[in-house]
Amino acid sequence: MQFRLEIIESEAILMKKENKSKLKKNEDRFAYLFIAPFVVGFIILYADLIFSSISYSFSELTFQGKTFVSNFVGLKNYKEVLQVNAEFMPALAEALENMLTMVPVVLIFSLFIATLLNRKIPGRTIFRSIFFIPVILMTGIVTKTDSNLLVQSVVSSANELGESVGTSSGLNLTDISAALQGMSIGTGAIDFIITFIDNIYSVVNNSGVQIILLLASLQSISPSVYEAAAIEGATAWESFWKITLPMVAPVVFVCAIYTVIDLLSASTNNIMILIEDTTENTGYGVASAMAWIFFTIIAIILGIVVLIGRKAAFKQ
Repeated sequence: MQFRLEIIESEAILMKKENKSKLKKNEDRFAYLFIAPFVVGFIILYADLIFSSISYSFSELTFQGKTFVSNFVGLKNYKEVLQVNAEFMPALAEALENMLTMVPVVLIFSLFIATLLNRKIPGRTIFRSIFFIPVILMTGIVTKTDSNLLVQSVVSSANELGESVGTSSGLNLTDISAALQGMSIGTGAIDFIITFIDNIYSVVNNSGVQIILLLASLQSISPSVYEAAAIEGATAWESFWKITLPMVAPVVFVCAIYTVIDLLSASTNNIMILIEDTTENTGYGVASAMAWIFFTIIAIILGIVVLIGRKAAFKQ
């Protein structure tokens, strides 16, 4: 009898493994199906441009008639960018400093707003749309229209409003910093708050996608988990740190990667502006070298984020 039970148990285990294997294969098929449009589009539209850009970075391009003539110069363009060009390194340092400052600010703000929007408040659908409007305004289709005038008008109005409020109340960032120091708040926390206030428009403008992703993750958490925690006597603060944050950590990790790429590849980034100006003034060769150096640095940063964030987000 015991032997028969063991056979039945082993057969059940084998069936379970087979079912998991079939499920894994089905998931893989769907995964490949979803990424197929990107792969096809990349091969058709971008692959040739990328290889051309790599070739340009090792060449000197000159016009002869209506065509380009490419002359291989080796690492000359890269040496010019790193050793001769006086603008690249300061612009790179400023871009990286801005990224390091803005990423935690954007993530914390996005999680805060997503948590608020996840609550049952009147008009929350309207508020969700409002926070996603900057993403729509910055899309390529809208940007090609006169949306820049609209964005500039909104920014100008916001700056004028901020100046008028600051003038009428007599407050500025120096006063706020002094008030926070009087409250015995740490220097790091004060710098973080001042950075957030000083860059409020950029923070809101760069948080739309992150808020949507975090909101979807928060909505996937079962209310029964919070009910069980409340029965055990957990406060809202404890529930946030013990339930909410660990369960949305993988999505925060994804948002961190997205934010790094979004900030470093933005058209307002000093490096991107410098690359565009170099293309017009110096040529495609030096500009391509700049772009690939910057791309390599972004790849290294993303690798560090993945190594650190994966352990923090997916730890058991």
